[in-house]
Amino acid sequence: MNRENIAVTNGRIQGMGNLGVYLETHSARIDKVSLVSNGAGGAVIFGGLINDSIAESNGGAGVFGLDIDVRGSVIRDNKSFGLEAYGKSVYADNRLCGNNQNAAQVNNKPRQTGSNVSGEASCP
Repeated sequence: MNRENIAVTNGRIQGMGNLGVYLETHSARIDKVSLVSNGAGGAVIFGGLINDSIAESNGGAGVFGLDIDVRGSVIRDNKSFGLEAYGKSVYADNRLCGNNQNAAQVNNKPRQTGSNVSGEASCP
């Protein structure tokens, strides 16, 4: 089954009992999507880009992934890490706050490639 070049754009995914989005592909794109109050987490993605999106008040990580690029997003008030990423993951120009009970906002695996702002004042 070919699962390449999947795009989720311009919408809101809210209140799912498990994950808001689960994409097992090497070329996914989540763009301008709000992932809000989903039971197990906002998005799980294996390869691709999350851009200009919101992950808020999810029951696990706001964003969890492998080999992902997270840019220009707001990730706030998630039960676990705001961003939990592995492999060759990178993140830049994001605002993170209130995740993981105000402890670490990002696990120590992804590489920061641009300005990211963390703390309560960073999130509207």
